[in-house]
Amino acid sequence: DQRLRYGEESVAPQAEFPKYQWSASDVSLAPGTPTAGPNEPSLPSPAVPVFERLRNETPAALAQELRNVEEKQPFHFFALAVLEDVLPDRGSQPFLKWLLRGLQRWPRDPGLCELLTTYLKQEVPPQHAGSILRAVAKVIRDDRFFYLTEELWDLHLRNAKFQEFRATLQACEAQLVDHRIAARLAFYIHILKPAMWLADDDWVDELLHFINSEGARLAWRFEGDLEVLFQLREYIQHRHDLLDGNPIRAEMDQVVRSYCVDREPEFDTKYLSCAVRIGSAADEVLTAFAPGKDVERYGPLYRLWLWIDNEVSARHGITEDSGDASKLVKSARGLLRRIQELSDRTNVGSVWTVTGLLYLSLKGGVYVATIALLWGGLYAVLGWLMGPDSRQNTAAALGIVGGAILGWCADKWGMMPLWHKFCRYWALVCYRRVWRAELLPFLKQTRLPYGDFVHLLSQAERDDIHCSGWICYYCQLDYGLAFAGLAQRYIV
Repeated sequence: DQRLRYGEESVAPQAEFPKYQWSASDVSLAPGTPTAGPNEPSLPSPAVPVFERLRNETPAALAQELRNVEEKQPFHFFALAVLEDVLPDRGSQPFLKWLLRGLQRWPRDPGLCELLTTYLKQEVPPQHAGSILRAVAKVIRDDRFFYLTEELWDLHLRNAKFQEFRATLQACEAQLVDHRIAARLAFYIHILKPAMWLADDDWVDELLHFINSEGARLAWRFEGDLEVLFQLREYIQHRHDLLDGNPIRAEMDQVVRSYCVDREPEFDTKYLSCAVRIGSAADEVLTAFAPGKDVERYGPLYRLWLWIDNEVSARHGITEDSGDASKLVKSARGLLRRIQELSDRTNVGSVWTVTGLLYLSLKGGVYVATIALLWGGLYAVLGWLMGPDSRQNTAAALGIVGGAILGWCADKWGMMPLWHKFCRYWALVCYRRVWRAELLPFLKQTRLPYGDFVHLLSQAERDDIHCSGWICYYCQLDYGLAFAGLAQRYIV
């Protein structure tokens, strides 16, 4: 993954990587041969690998001999790093110092580069991360610097104050002389994920702007990473709306933070534990994400959660286990009918039914009165044309027609909007109290992805099931059901 992110177009499987070996001339020295003086001829001796000479000679003696080699090969620097690392008076970080000296002489040797990367991943005390990064930047001054030191930057960001981290990054970047910035962009995309929780907002915005401005240099494989970054940025900017004491949302927030800050195994454990809880305690999830007028505040978390879930499920080989949705339309329609019947037997359903009949009665009365008044107006106009009392008839005609128009406008801009507003409110009440609890078992049983589940309900919608349209409407806005459905794949 790291090789791909930093620009290698293709990576062979592990088994096909050639094993790195030092050349034969690098790994052998003449045993016990002192360094020849300026006027003394060199005496040839049989070459013996250094690791074999360790059986009979001390590390200090071999290290001294290696130091005297004028044209050191990459292996000599590696051997010196190992030998001096075990000496009792070894000083501070001799292994790293000899690796850096080797890279000064052989800057592109793959063995030394790999040794440096592995050392920086495992052997660095957090308090020394900043000084070591500055030292490496003085030796590796091209775009590879970020590829080789990525793990150490992660350690430095997590353990130092952000201002110290920022100063170290500025100092290291000042040492680089490479015109290429592909690796720098890849590094910024990588480091921004944890930095959004630990860094200043201004610095985060500055890096995001830089990435956007240089986006043409990025490979296609970064599209997903950039989408995650912007979804994460949106979530962090609005997360305070979700942290109001609800335990489910608080746990999910900690999982999102772990996704950005912790190492993969630790994060996977937290995510899988949270997913099992969401799938098992679905009632708590429905309470935590109740539909309503502020439902869009859950959107940033849900969109980010989808990305995180895709990563975890792909990493662990967890696939969606669902049936053919087209075969479930009949069952879904039966579910909607049962919900309708159950709703009609409840108090909230009865209020809605009675109110609906009252509205239809009033609406019918307005239309009947409008028709009658229009006929009366027409009769008055005819009377005005034929009779002597033209003024009275004209006034009557204008009053009647005006009344009819007023009645029509009252229905169109008065009664109807109020009724639709009432229906939307009362449908939400019914959805929360009755309909939602009936949808959850069906969602668990079918194990459908939530988008397929909503589409199935829309296919099952019927005009004679008058609540079905409202069920589909509010189901699309129900993040609680969406989270519960997403977690079902983790329930065995």
